[in-house]
Amino acid sequence: MRLLMAFVLPWPTYLTIGRPIMGALCLVLQQTTTNNQSRITETHP
Repeated sequence: MRLLMAFVLPWPTYLTIGRPIMGALCLVLQQTTTNNQSRITETHP
């Protein structure tokens, strides 16, 4: 179950194994990547 969760949402997986700082860092990086992808699709149809 943890492996499936790691593919869908990787940041909560770090919280389940006791690494909250890595989970927060992963969440920030995931949000940054998501924001960049939406900007790319808006500027290049």
